[in-house]
Amino acid sequence: MKHVKARGGAPAAVETVSEKVVQAVADQEEVSPLDITPPLFDAIDPDALDRLYGDGQAGVTIDFEFAGYLVAVGENDCIDLTPLSA
Repeated sequence: MKHVKARGGAPAAVETVSEKVVQAVADQEEVSPLDITPPLFDAIDPDALDRLYGDGQAGVTIDFEFAGYLVAVGENDCIDLTPLSA
């Protein structure tokens, strides 16, 4: 499993956990977040994800498949990406 954080010095601050997930996948794929397909909402409800982590839920980890990765979101918006295929 690879721990991924949004790049420092990005032009726009990434604020929500759903934006951080998309940015982490984009960084892994070396593409713009706008080029990630399918969209995040096909995998998980981004608003629900943001509400869950925006409320400071401690000890909550969510796993879901998105854009060829198993995504695990944990405490402090820690995002782990594991490729689904080699």
